[in-house]
Amino acid sequence: MKKRKKVVCMLLICSMIFAADFTTTVKASEKEGETEGIGEELVLSDHMYDGMTEQELGTFDVYSKSNIQLLDGYREYDSYIITNQGITKKWSWLSKPYFITSVARGMTKTREETGSATISGSISGTYPAAAKSGIRKKAGLNSSLKKTVKKKISVTGPPSNSKYSSRDYYYNQGRHTYRFKVVREHRSNWDGVLWKKTYYANVGIPAIKNYSVDTK
Repeated sequence: MKKRKKVVCMLLICSMIFAADFTTTVKASEKEGETEGIGEELVLSDHMYDGMTEQELGTFDVYSKSNIQLLDGYREYDSYIITNQGITKKWSWLSKPYFITSVARGMTKTREETGSATISGSISGTYPAAAKSGIRKKAGLNSSLKKTVKKKISVTGPPSNSKYSSRDYYYNQGRHTYRFKVVREHRSNWDGVLWKKTYYANVGIPAIKNYSVDTK
């Protein structure tokens, strides 16, 4: 009887731990999913910076209570327009290589492997602090400036008549440096744009670089 009670108690404790963990995960997920009025996430174009090509990523507004005059209904606020101007430096950072898989000679059937890594991004430059959240989210980075990157890699071995016995596949964790333009428009609900100023940020966005090496 005592043994049975112990088993029941252990099951109850395990179920309580599982329930607590599940609740924590859901709350974290909901918090990370907040958009702060920025809108849907866009896929960043990977074009190189040429001074002309741009990809508008979205606009968001920031209100200050000190600029609201409740008596007249007048208020001032900042509207930030974020634009991706392209990559200024490819693979601006690369980690040591990580092994993915090895394929033997003569195995010509191609299969896919998925490389996955959580990589730190970066944001630098001179821009208003209020714009950082928008830049971060449009770069696909979380609150810790990290991003989980996945990449499908097709793998195959050396041909059967090759002098090499296998083909080894590796990947590097890396970053491309993008140039983001941030236009701050100071507005009022009565007069529209009162003034505007342009800033630029260098954003390191995580990516995975893969390659293969034939070995004897």
